Amino acid sequence: MTDLAERARLAERAEAEFVLSMAQAAPEDARKELGMRDARISDGIVIAMEHDPTGGFWNRALGFGFDRPFERDVLHDVI
Repeated sequence: MTDLAERARLAERAEAEFVLSMAQAAPEDARKELGMRDARISDGIVIAMEHDPTGGFWNRALGFGFDRPFERDVLHDVI
């Protein structure tokens, strides 16, 4: 049995991978219209949607700080 911190890390990683795969599966014309970009940075993922019709819900940064510290240079890359 894993401890609580390990379960939290696994849940965060699963959510990050799911959200990234959803974004990457969007049709190219929709990605272009919405201004979608995604990236793996450090131990996390970032999704940006310039024209997010929800007001920002799909601008996400997930999965950071479990495998290595979340440091200033990582924050700079995310921004």
